[in-house]
Order: sequence, then C-alpha cells, then structure tokens
Amino acid sequence: MLDLPASPGYPFSLRVTVDYALGDDGLTITTTALNTGATALPYGVGFHPWISPGARSLDDCTLQVDADGRSWARLTRGDGSTVAIWMDGAARAWQVCTGNHVSPESAQRTGVAIEPMSCIADAFRTGDMLVTLEPGESHTLVWGLALV
Repeated sequence: MLDLPASPGYPFSLRVTVDYALGDDGLTITTTALNTGATALPYGVGFHPWISPGARSLDDCTLQVDADGRSWARLTRGDGSTVAIWMDGAARAWQVCTGNHVSPESAQRTGVAIEPMSCIADAFRTGDMLVTLEPGESHTLVWGLALV
C-alpha cells in the first residue's frame, strides 16, 4: 500500500494498493486506488510488462490483440509458446512498443512491452478515458499474465 500525499505536480491525496496472486492460471495483479482527499481527482493507471521473445528473434513472433469477456494480448514466440496478457473492463487501452530507437542498445528488438492501461498514455493532457475519483471513491483494475 502506498499513501501518495498531495504534491505540486499532483495536488491530490491517493492511496494505492497492489496485490499479486500466483495460481495455476498465471499471475493476477489487482490495483485499487482510493481518493483519500476532499476533492475530486483525475486518475489513470497503467503497467509496463516487457515480454521476451525467448531464444528466437522478436521478428519470429506473432502478436494478437482480441476480446473474449476480457481483453487479451497474446505473443506467440518463434518456438510456438505463447505468453498471454489479459485485462478486465477497467483497463480500456493497450499500448504496445518494442523500444526501437530508444537507444542503440535496444535496437536489437529483444522484447515487446504489452501494456494494460485504464486510459491512453496522454490522458492527463487530453482527458481521453481519464477516470475521475470523487472523495472516498475507488477504482480497481485487474490484469494478469499466463503461459498458454
């Protein structure tokens, strides 16, 4: 649990709790944010898991993003194994990147970030998909990783 006090860059009070559960179906991550302040606050949350292509090249992989009650992203590696990331309805956006052109060291395409997010990356500027939490209100987002 993290109590985030108001600060000049984000003048709101927020309590965030992240729970991790490992089971037969993979890793499940539950994040709950609670507005502990006296005014409404803008909120968004996202995660940044990097998935390895294994021993083969990322160019040998296939990425599929679909929906089946949950929203899923599946990276099928060159060896046929698949890493699946899913998110519940509180996560409304995916961001996918390979890190190309970040630095010369990352140009080898050694992984792909498949990011479940409650809003788009620029939501604090645009307001797109941004969540507003009233005092005492909470927001819970659940997502997970599995080898399938």
